[in-house]
Amino acid sequence: MAVDPAVPDEPGAHPGRRRHGASRHVRASNDAPPLVVRDLSGGYGALRALEHVDLEVARGEIVGVVGPSGAGKTTLLRLLTGQADRHAGHVEVAGQAIRDRRAPRRVGLVPQLGSVDWDFPLTVEQAVLLGLTADSSRRPWFRRSERARARELLDRLGLDGLAERPIRALSGGQRQRMFLARAMIRDADVLLLDEPTSGVDVATRAEVLGLVGELAAEGLAVLITTHDLNWVAAHLPRLLFLNQSVVADGPPREVLTPEVLRKAYEADLAVIHEQGRIAVVDEEPLLGSARERASWTG
Repeated sequence: MAVDPAVPDEPGAHPGRRRHGASRHVRASNDAPPLVVRDLSGGYGALRALEHVDLEVARGEIVGVVGPSGAGKTTLLRLLTGQADRHAGHVEVAGQAIRDRRAPRRVGLVPQLGSVDWDFPLTVEQAVLLGLTADSSRRPWFRRSERARARELLDRLGLDGLAERPIRALSGGQRQRMFLARAMIRDADVLLLDEPTSGVDVATRAEVLGLVGELAAEGLAVLITTHDLNWVAAHLPRLLFLNQSVVADGPPREVLTPEVLRKAYEADLAVIHEQGRIAVVDEEPLLGSARERASWTG
């Protein structure tokens, strides 16, 4: 999609910049949760990858979606963004029912960094504007107000001055922030992040979580998929365990148990509680004799 700097705003558009950190739109004021999922089953063609999922996410709530590889975590996000086939069930975003294979207007997705062709010739601003393409089929360009909104979001997320930079030139943390801007440009009520902790360093993880926390404080409902049990146990208030269906859903102190982990991962794992923190470890060390392991730790 072309970006034409000469195209004016359409009638009724609201150009101009808002102050740093302010919310661009007023989120739906009804009492309906931003995300409601009822008895959702789906997959790819005839292949069913996920079934009978029930889930509600309130405004300002952050939910970590965990489970083994192939458990249906990414499939859940694809069902919520119209990228997988819904076999049964009902999905509502901000009180509006969502049709199968239709991208909801107020759902923003931050994909896995490894799923992106970083050599594709896009600038940072163009990548952010692509978040609007599902709603812009009637015209082959972006309005001035949309381009201003993209720059505004980049400024807010600490990417000011990088709008014209090729996406391949960004660091891991900058790429995550660019995709957050792309998700936010849809004026999302629901923010989905697919494996944001994968392939990034500890500092970037902290940075991304801080930004997500700020967005949740503004009223977004957030779903984060990850394989990192200890990261979600330490930082997120609610966990949803999947293994083709919902295994458990609740606060880490309630659902991070050996029984739930065995059901979700089909493996024996130990849960350690220490000074208010929770850690998941292998029940038995996997390598070395007891004497060798003692030498490793001094």
